[in-house]
Amino acid sequence: MTIMVSCQREYVVEIEHHSELNLEFLLPDDAPVLPDQFTSNLALSIDGEEPYEEQITVIKGLANRPVEIPSDHSCVISAEMALTNIIYSGTITILPLEMGSMHSARMYLMSSNHGTPLFHIGLPGDTAARSRNVELTIKAPGAYKLALWNDETGDNLIPGDSLNWEEYDTSKSWNLSTGYSMKQVFLKLIYLNGDTVGPFSDSIMPSPFTPSIRLLPASKYTRSNIFKIISNEDQAVDMLVSNNSDSSGISWQSYEDTLDWESTGEGWRKVYVWFSSEFGSVGPIVDSMGIDLTCEVESFQWYNSSGDLPSPGDSITFILTTKDDSCGLETGADVLVTVNAWWSRISLVDQFDGSYVGVYNITPHTYRVEEESVKAVMVDRAGNLSGDVFAENAITGGGYPAGLERTFLMADVVPVEMVWIPPGSDSLGANENEPGSFENEFPLHKVRYLKGFWMAKYEFMQWQWQDLTGRNDSEFQNENRPVERVSWIEVSEMINESNQAEGTDLWRLPSEAEWEYACRAGTSTAFPWGDDFSFNSLPQYGWYNRNSNYQTHDAGTLQPNSWGLYDMHGNLWEWCEDWYHGGYAGAPANGSPWLNPPGEERSIRGGGWFNTGAQLRSARRNHKLPNDISSQIGFRIVRTEP
Repeated sequence: MTIMVSCQREYVVEIEHHSELNLEFLLPDDAPVLPDQFTSNLALSIDGEEPYEEQITVIKGLANRPVEIPSDHSCVISAEMALTNIIYSGTITILPLEMGSMHSARMYLMSSNHGTPLFHIGLPGDTAARSRNVELTIKAPGAYKLALWNDETGDNLIPGDSLNWEEYDTSKSWNLSTGYSMKQVFLKLIYLNGDTVGPFSDSIMPSPFTPSIRLLPASKYTRSNIFKIISNEDQAVDMLVSNNSDSSGISWQSYEDTLDWESTGEGWRKVYVWFSSEFGSVGPIVDSMGIDLTCEVESFQWYNSSGDLPSPGDSITFILTTKDDSCGLETGADVLVTVNAWWSRISLVDQFDGSYVGVYNITPHTYRVEEESVKAVMVDRAGNLSGDVFAENAITGGGYPAGLERTFLMADVVPVEMVWIPPGSDSLGANENEPGSFENEFPLHKVRYLKGFWMAKYEFMQWQWQDLTGRNDSEFQNENRPVERVSWIEVSEMINESNQAEGTDLWRLPSEAEWEYACRAGTSTAFPWGDDFSFNSLPQYGWYNRNSNYQTHDAGTLQPNSWGLYDMHGNLWEWCEDWYHGGYAGAPANGSPWLNPPGEERSIRGGGWFNTGAQLRSARRNHKLPNDISSQIGFRIVRTEP
């Protein structure tokens, strides 16, 4: 099908009074794809005369032809060229000049089959507009004028005489209308051949504008009248903030993603925020902050599950009740209870009714207290501090008392009388300038024992060793005397065999620190009964070279220390678990044995029947190879309390 259209647009060329013009014919960009060079029919008419046709060669979309024209007046040249059943046409007006040189004129040939132009708001793929200012993409080959308008009335009407015609361009900057409804832009075009087409339209929605706010502190409670408003909306331009829903009289301000805001009074306070973008405003968006300036306790008390003094197996329940604050029930607080530095702090649990409850279980290892005050401290949800709150009643009790006696069967066969050594702390080593002290007793250092343990009331006796091992090689034979001539290795083997028989690992030798801690029994003097450097009282507690007759004696015949342990001074040196070190630098601070060997010897403690009084001091240390056998060395057994 051939399409032929009358061309209305004139292209004006001024030339000298010559009768010949070199005329160029240019095909539009949307012409069919053709070879670089081809031959086509050209129909040419001057001043409306009968057109005459001829063959013309087109090279890369451009053809040339000399044309004879009148020299004394203007004339109009019309041309038509047929390509693939589409006729391209154009006109040109020639005007004479008084002077000049010959000109070439170019005639643009257009088709009236323009098709639908490409018209898109934004870049290809854009589905929403984040700003009112957008780029319009237009592709309409052959157009030379365009008009644009927004559908601001919603009735899609062309605004008639109000059209603003501009030069055609493939990209235009355009402002969309305000509001958050669908945005529609209309386009009309005028082509070079004079055709006016359109309107065409495209639509786009503004990007969702849904600002939100959150208040800090995140707990929603504060002990200050100033708090922060946080928002995250990159389309926002301005904001308006108010303490009430009435925004009249309040000025808009530039948008800030973090804003310090002040409210007044106490209790729940609302914040109202409006936001504006290029398309319009939204709001108010409302959030609340609890302003809490007080923290008060109504009561604090405790009770023991058994009703008696707290003892192992009991549970102490602590209850703290609060007063309501300006925001309602005092929930979300942190409450800590302290009884003693040795008791772990008790964290009370929120009951969400204004009260807080916590339970502390008493074990054998719980440090025993005497008339110890019970203190609670509360930090409420806003950070207000209650100050120290004391329970009406103090606490007396705890784990096993020091010196508590109990008998255990070793290897389920041999009874061992033992006393309880409670948790606590002590300074171990010799005091400065202590008479008779040795270099290996320094430095004086603090050791903290978080758990108690059982220690044999007596040094291990010959009858006990005989029953467990089937032998007794002691030099001073008597079943009630402590066993000697046993090496550290033999003792360790006996302990391991006893544990295996019971299926436990509870029996062991004491660490050096445990031995001295038990020996001192809470004292810090050279001997538990005092700084007895004349040794006047020593014969009441220990066998040594002045009273032993150079032999061992029956266990438990002299006085015990205050924790019920006999012969901690004299009779026999006692094996400990530790590898011997020449001083206390780097010693464990928790009472555990020193297990990294600097040499080949193990520690022994307590002094023996052969030694002087100075060597029976609580701080005195000595050492032997673990395979040594001596009539001056025995041991004392320890049992771990699970």
